[in-house]
Amino acid sequence: ALSGPFSQLGIECRDGYELARKWRAPQNRIGRYRLNFIYGDSRGEGKIAAAEFQRFLLEKPWALLSAGSYAAMPINAASAHAGIPHLGVLGHRDFLSGNPYAFQFWPSSELEGRKLAHYAAQQGLRRVTAFTAASEYPQSMLDSFRDELINKTSGEIINHEVELTDLDFRPLLLRTRKDPADAIFVNLGLQQIGIMLRQIRELNINTPRLSNFWAYGRTNFDTAGAQALEGLVFVMPSLNKQKFNELAGLFRLAEATAPVYTCFASMAAILEVFEKNTNLDGPRAVAQALKRQNEVALPDEQLKMENRLALFPLDLMVFRGGKLQLYSE
Repeated sequence: ALSGPFSQLGIECRDGYELARKWRAPQNRIGRYRLNFIYGDSRGEGKIAAAEFQRFLLEKPWALLSAGSYAAMPINAASAHAGIPHLGVLGHRDFLSGNPYAFQFWPSSELEGRKLAHYAAQQGLRRVTAFTAASEYPQSMLDSFRDELINKTSGEIINHEVELTDLDFRPLLLRTRKDPADAIFVNLGLQQIGIMLRQIRELNINTPRLSNFWAYGRTNFDTAGAQALEGLVFVMPSLNKQKFNELAGLFRLAEATAPVYTCFASMAAILEVFEKNTNLDGPRAVAQALKRQNEVALPDEQLKMENRLALFPLDLMVFRGGKLQLYSE
């Protein structure tokens, strides 16, 4: 999405794609292949994503790159039917199982949820109240977190499902204050997390707080403020990448975020396939070459690929003193 409620992700992802293109194919050529890059805008809506994909098919594409469950999941079956390799930056746990031509360039929500649940179990947070947005990624994240926490602690998850358009969480939070849990899992959409955190602080609720990756966003920092974010814990791909950050600075990229890096990696993967395979004749051949690709060469690492999933290292993050930093005891 380059516009709409998820535009922050789309714009950062586009930055990552463009950075990889400038790095690996600055003249839009690799070997005998001349590359043509076409962007679409889902505006954060599945129906629009599907329409953009149909427009995309008219160009006879050899690969599809997408970002966000809201855009990737509605077109996943169609890309499988068309035999087009689909490199998605999303955490949905069903992305790969629903499409043999899918390649996932974001930690599966199953891995993200497990790591967060492992932290919660270590901290003795057995009873968790979750607020989950009715959207693919938060729902998938909840399933993984719940399964792992119950497995680790025989704990309890009290979930409240809300719509992505909901912005007043105070009635639900007041109920939570009357029946306190060990932690609150703020498992909402990008535009909602900062608002709920601010309302939690306004209601003087001091329960430990967990969140999903959307907590990283500048939007949430601006909305909630440093005090409301203090102590919030979530999981994200590691950004300890010195050479990549230098590359981003060389091309004057404002901020090298996790979406920038993972989208950079997905574009680098497809460009590497073109570089190493000189006899590709269409999308199915590209997909087969991607399946043979066990790792992707990136500035700081050889990113491992296993069963079509990029194995990004994960870090546990926390907001402290108005800054996002690695969690440590």
